[in-house]
Amino acid sequence: MFYHIKDLIKKIQNLKFERGNSIFIHSALHSFGAAKDINPTNFSYELLEALDKKTGISGNIIVPTFNFQFTKGKTYDIKNTPSEGMGGFSEFVRKLDLSVRSKHPLQSVCVIGKDAKEICSKDTYSAFGHESAFEKMLNLDTQIILLGASIQAVSFVHLAEEQFNVPYRYWKEFEGDYIDEDKNIKKKKYGMFVRNLDINPSPNLTKIEPILQKNGKIFIEKFSYGYIKTFKAVDFIKILNDELDKNLNWLIDR
Repeated sequence: MFYHIKDLIKKIQNLKFERGNSIFIHSALHSFGAAKDINPTNFSYELLEALDKKTGISGNIIVPTFNFQFTKGKTYDIKNTPSEGMGGFSEFVRKLDLSVRSKHPLQSVCVIGKDAKEICSKDTYSAFGHESAFEKMLNLDTQIILLGASIQAVSFVHLAEEQFNVPYRYWKEFEGDYIDEDKNIKKKKYGMFVRNLDINPSPNLTKIEPILQKNGKIFIEKFSYGYIKTFKAVDFIKILNDELDKNLNWLIDR
């Protein structure tokens, strides 16, 4: 199935957030089908322009740019290491000169906007710890936008999992070569709250969506073969906090 970029942009213009908001975008654009009569680069430019018009000069556009090769002993270059598995739009944003990348070599984000430097300023041991980019995004009342992606993709879940020290994960430290913004090479150590593969848990984030719907906290719009969904990170985290406070294994219980 084909669709026109102008029709996607119309849907974005109708999304329920205000100018000046920060938005965090998980995208799986292939789920919509194929965009007609436009190449991938021009598509990304038009999508970014539509989001920029929606957020305005006082907002922030944020995308995940995760890469886990540091865990395998590969050198991490904050300027040049690509994102992996985050979609073409995230990688497009990462490559832009005006984009600022957070410092964690495993679970980074790239930001365009007024608060980009502040969001990405701290070099934290965990990507979800105190003063991390994700904590700052939460404090900015960031809106999560799923462009064809499932709620299963929402990485904010790790904030709650770390806070509650869920039993199906444990801390693991990784050390390797790190090339910073000034091209200096250093040995650095970072932590990640990894899944315990002896348990082999599969956290089920789809349990959160019906609660968001029941509370009137999610906007869902059908587009082509897929869906556009948007909700606030604070509402997502509140549900997780409430449920994990009662049952640390809530996400993996069936």
